[in-house]
Amino acid sequence: MLYDILPVSDLRNKFPEISNICSTKNKPVILTKNGKGSMVLLSIAEFDKQQNELDKLRAEVSRLSNVEKELIAVERIYGGLLESEISENESDEKAIKHEDFVKQMKERILNAQHNNVQSSL
Repeated sequence: MLYDILPVSDLRNKFPEISNICSTKNKPVILTKNGKGSMVLLSIAEFDKQQNELDKLRAEVSRLSNVEKELIAVERIYGGLLESEISENESDEKAIKHEDFVKQMKERILNAQHNNVQSSL
């Protein structure tokens, strides 16, 4: 969005023109004092639009913050359960490691497929 940059002295002398830029073109006008930015003028409609967008963004940030808090709580609960399950399995000599389980299941599936092929011949 391009801005119109005008000296603050134009506010008094050219108010109707500045008002027209803000309200008709929906463009902000930057006023300068001694060559440096001093303030921004917006139409009320543009200001309201920006405030509504800001309110929506704030609400979304708040919602996401609450979701994050819920996820952290769930992670703590399930993380604790997983840790206790792991420590329980580590102390249980009958427990099998995940890698060993996957390997055994693959072997069973391959054997079952091989037996099915043999029986169909």
